[in-house]
Amino acid sequence: MRRQSILGILAIVFVFAVLFVGTASSAAAQQICGNNSSGQLGNLNQYVFGGDQWNSSFSSTLQCETITNSTAPPPSGPSMVYSGNAFDDTTGTPADYPDFLYGCFYGGCTQNTQLPIQVSALSNWSITSGETVVEPSGASNDVAYDIWFNTGPTTPTNQNTTGTEMMIWVQRNGGVGPSNPVATFTSSGYTWNVYTWTNTGNCGGCSGTGSQVIDFINSSASSDGPTNGTIYNLDLVPFFEEALALGQIQSSWYLTTIEFGTEIWVGGPGLQVNNFWVNVAAASSGATLTTGTPYNIVNENSGSCVDDTSSGTANGTAVQQWACGEGTYSTQPNQQWEFENGSASGYYYVANVNAPAETWNVTGSGTTNGSLVQTWTYAGNPNEEWKAVSLGNGYYNFVGQGSGLCLDTPSASTANGVQLQIYTCNGTAAQAFKLVTP
Repeated sequence: MRRQSILGILAIVFVFAVLFVGTASSAAAQQICGNNSSGQLGNLNQYVFGGDQWNSSFSSTLQCETITNSTAPPPSGPSMVYSGNAFDDTTGTPADYPDFLYGCFYGGCTQNTQLPIQVSALSNWSITSGETVVEPSGASNDVAYDIWFNTGPTTPTNQNTTGTEMMIWVQRNGGVGPSNPVATFTSSGYTWNVYTWTNTGNCGGCSGTGSQVIDFINSSASSDGPTNGTIYNLDLVPFFEEALALGQIQSSWYLTTIEFGTEIWVGGPGLQVNNFWVNVAAASSGATLTTGTPYNIVNENSGSCVDDTSSGTANGTAVQQWACGEGTYSTQPNQQWEFENGSASGYYYVANVNAPAETWNVTGSGTTNGSLVQTWTYAGNPNEEWKAVSLGNGYYNFVGQGSGLCLDTPSASTANGVQLQIYTCNGTAAQAFKLVTP
């Protein structure tokens, strides 16, 4: 079984992805050959595709993929059809791994994802993914997730990981794969054989942390052989929990990257990964907060406090950001907020200490990006209640019950007086807030 080389191929992909600011097209197909990459893909520019032809023994074989984007939200996404020449690899190491990528790798990140997420906070999140796999007969390959955990929230620029690599083989062909599993595991309607081993190539020849690999391989008979189109829908969190229980990842580490593609030994033409998607959303139950205690709510990006504009006491007062009164905290009542249990389980309403009857309220019960946040007398409505989702680093997202969107600082502004809004949860510091006791 092969693992990603440490040549930094995807560093090029991610520099391009981070700098590319255009909107991905919804239908036009593009051909990607060799180690080249697509622009941003998906409805939120959350994916990028990389050729990742990393095995130099097959550099003369023309590897190409035809990529078709989709701007529909999950469970929809971009598609790949292998359109290059066939491989005939008998070295035991796959020739390449053309793949979609969501998250962060080699120091860069795609846009509008929730990653990285600390392992200790994964239970606060629903992380699901799916795709449709087409496998022609006569090929030897796997079609698999390649998921990366790092010891910190940033990804290294000179190696694949500082933590652990996880692969989830949903489909394979041609008898490829390891033997002697260390465990079996059932999730998402399938039983998976579990293998653990080390790959020092992931970390430049290290041993221990950085070289750990855990594989989950679908053991169903239908997953081994050709298919005209098998649809997979996976809940990824149980796989992460199993890896934690087996000691392959640590609670202090971070989930940074979710890739999906195909490792090819023999063949290639006719392989398809259609409609790949990842969805990261707040789990049904959020973090538990202490009620009735005044907090400053401080934005990670700006360092400013959530503020009741001009100490307003009337309905319709803008909820804005403003420099905290004492620098890193505030004793000003209009910059102090209390959480109280809402009408829906796991949700809170957020009352201002200066005007206790006034609470966070999405203007006009808005459910779309850019809907502004004001204060209003609490009435138990969905636009007035918020779930706190721990990011595992002391910060939280606040997710509106009525919209499913996150409390957000528009355009990641650091200026005083910017009215807060709701926006698609995207993992940025503009949506991360910590609670400070004044």
